[in-house]
Amino acid sequence: MYGFLPANAVGDDVELYTDESRTNALATFHFLRQQMDKPAGQFNHCLADFIAPKSELSTINHQLSDYLGAFAVSAGFGVDDLCRKFEADQDDYNSIMTKALADRLAEAFAEYLHKRVARSGVTAKRAAHPGRIDP
Repeated sequence: MYGFLPANAVGDDVELYTDESRTNALATFHFLRQQMDKPAGQFNHCLADFIAPKSELSTINHQLSDYLGAFAVSAGFGVDDLCRKFEADQDDYNSIMTKALADRLAEAFAEYLHKRVARSGVTAKRAAHPGRIDP
């Protein structure tokens, strides 16, 4: 499943909102800045730097609209139980192979979902249905 939620940066944090009015915060993600020393004139980046900042004005007409996309994938349910069964039977090989296969399938599905969303022109559609989670 995937979705795009209305969002704005507040310092190093990103607030997600329940709808386009951006009056009710759904959740807040707290991000850290890079912790390395950088040359003079360069600053340490934070993921919140890539989201439009929240305006001091409270109405949507005066606030930059931005969104945060999220998705979740799975290789299937029951993989952990299957691995525990293999381990209880002292079958480490099949346990490791099951975990590796599940990991690769989840990674492949994440890549597929990313490509599908990018090709669907979701940037134009998300304004029409912000906050919708699509299966």
